[in-house]
Amino acid sequence: MPAAVPRPSLARRAVRRARRELSGLRRTTVRGSDPARVKPRWLRGHRLRVVLPDAAALVRLAGSGRLTGQIRALDLTLAHAPEWQVAGVRPPRLARSVTGFRWHRRGDRLRVRLRWSRPYESDRALGDAVRAVLRYRPWERASGPHPPETTSMAALANPYGRTLVGAATRYRLSAGADRVVLRDPHGRVLWHADRVTGPGAGLARAGFTKYAVASVDVAVPVPPFGAEVLRALAACGVVFASPDPAVRAALAALAVVAVEDPDSVDDLAGYALSVQAARQAALSADPALRRTALAGDGTCPLPAVSAVVATKRAEHLDALLGYLAAQTYPALEAVVGLHGYDLPPGTRERLPASFPVRFVRFPAERTLGGVLGELSRIADGDLLTKLDDDDHYGPDHVTDLFLAWHAVGADLVAKGARFVHFPERGETIDRAWAAPEVFDVTPAGGTLLFSRGSLAQVGGWSHAPRHVDADLLARVRGAGGLVYRTHALEYVYVRRTSGHTFVADTDALLAHGERTYPGLPPEIVRPVRV
Repeated sequence: MPAAVPRPSLARRAVRRARRELSGLRRTTVRGSDPARVKPRWLRGHRLRVVLPDAAALVRLAGSGRLTGQIRALDLTLAHAPEWQVAGVRPPRLARSVTGFRWHRRGDRLRVRLRWSRPYESDRALGDAVRAVLRYRPWERASGPHPPETTSMAALANPYGRTLVGAATRYRLSAGADRVVLRDPHGRVLWHADRVTGPGAGLARAGFTKYAVASVDVAVPVPPFGAEVLRALAACGVVFASPDPAVRAALAALAVVAVEDPDSVDDLAGYALSVQAARQAALSADPALRRTALAGDGTCPLPAVSAVVATKRAEHLDALLGYLAAQTYPALEAVVGLHGYDLPPGTRERLPASFPVRFVRFPAERTLGGVLGELSRIADGDLLTKLDDDDHYGPDHVTDLFLAWHAVGADLVAKGARFVHFPERGETIDRAWAAPEVFDVTPAGGTLLFSRGSLAQVGGWSHAPRHVDADLLARVRGAGGLVYRTHALEYVYVRRTSGHTFVADTDALLAHGERTYPGLPPEIVRPVRV
């Protein structure tokens, strides 16, 4: 038998414990907004206290490499944390040595504290803090190479809180060699960015409205700094305007949306421009997305998305399949459950040969939740999205849901039932109260997108005959998950006099409409020809 290792004496154990406790008392404090001014430090079991103006400064510090070594505790304070950050603060994928995670908000100030049982690398600790505040996560993919794990600009500059109603707010943007300034019509400075602090600085506490149009001076900011600043504003939903064709061409070359007349950013056309601006900025500013088929050469594969649909109405099947086949998201498959009827003759022949779709027949007595559960089990996608067979979907519908899921870190993302179409009346209403893009509000059941893991974590679909969407949302929230509602364009909820699992009074729905449009406006969604 090997010789027994002698146990340290009581005195030696006491000395070791005292040293650990004393190392925990050593505290290093880092303040400021410019990582270049932070003195490089080697940390040895210290408590690290970091006081920064906002999450953008945290991202810069985490990537600067100025702090090395190991720590036992991190105490982070952000002087300005908007509601969209606080609403979703959560522990990141924690190491086994984590002994505590706490956060609280007082006014605009956010404080996050992490503690470990043994020394923990400081760069990993700062990375955990970034993921806790911004909820930035690697893609949930089953196979293939993973994209670089970098912090997307959309995690700092995003359309959270944007309210697409009426005319866009008017601003003016001016630029110099090292500084870009956004002013209101009276000349008051609302936001600025410079080369030192970067384009994301100050966005958390900026006083501008995200549904906005900014008139650009003759001089367009020079890339790459100017391009990053403009994309940061565009990621919030800002559209740019200039009467000069050369300026508009220069802006378009930077992958931002530019118009000639600021007055054109109004009503439905303005909403579409703001959504397009945020979409383009999300794709162009993210290093991983730039390498996918959405914005680049497809070097980096996208997570596969499976659209699951349970349909009882054969008369709507062709329109539904047309919407799915027209989607711009490249890695999409459809799994359609024929609930009580056979596939009509010629349906497959009318679909593009390259569109992956599977049809599964279910008996009419099977519950809606049972059908959705079976479709979700046989689907191949990393992400699942639920569609309804009689609603209208634009070509960028799935792309917009994926970008929202990728940026905000929510467990479930969806769109709101803001636009409601009444075929018998030939009109569409706008329920503008459902316009804000926020967390933890009730979205439309025909637009849900979530990962397979999120669905499994809450026990899958309910086997109830109806209200399965509301049940899933309740269980996601009950498990501590986040629900995020993105913009409502490219989706229209259709309300007929009969045939719905959700019963609602038509007159009550009409009373909620703040504006009525004739027919189905193409600025919201274009119906497919069947």
